[in-house]
Amino acid sequence: MKIIAERPARLVHRALMKLDSRAKTFEGLQLAGERRATFENVTLTVGQGAQVINVIIGEIAVDAAFLTRLLTQLTEQVAPDAPVTMAFKRAHFTAGHDAQEFANRLGLSLTQENIEQ
Repeated sequence: MKIIAERPARLVHRALMKLDSRAKTFEGLQLAGERRATFENVTLTVGQGAQVINVIIGEIAVDAAFLTRLLTQLTEQVAPDAPVTMAFKRAHFTAGHDAQEFANRLGLSLTQENIEQ
């Protein structure tokens, strides 16, 4: 798969790409913020079982700062060790190399159908 480093890129997935831990979620948001990425079709989950908060954002582009603020507020309502995950269908990056680095650092596998340029 060839990603053109200088061209804008969008990570897309038919199901959801998932950041499956508190550390990975906040690291991903930090990386996305540094690269001015936006996300669409996001599901945030804080907690588990009966002690859970789910937030779903549809086809609205939101930036990492917004999601970080939201998650910070949500995590204040649950136990400090409660699980935190973030799943999304689309992430928009201004450059292909930013999208590639984001995926690589977070362990997201990319195939040709997961990247649009």
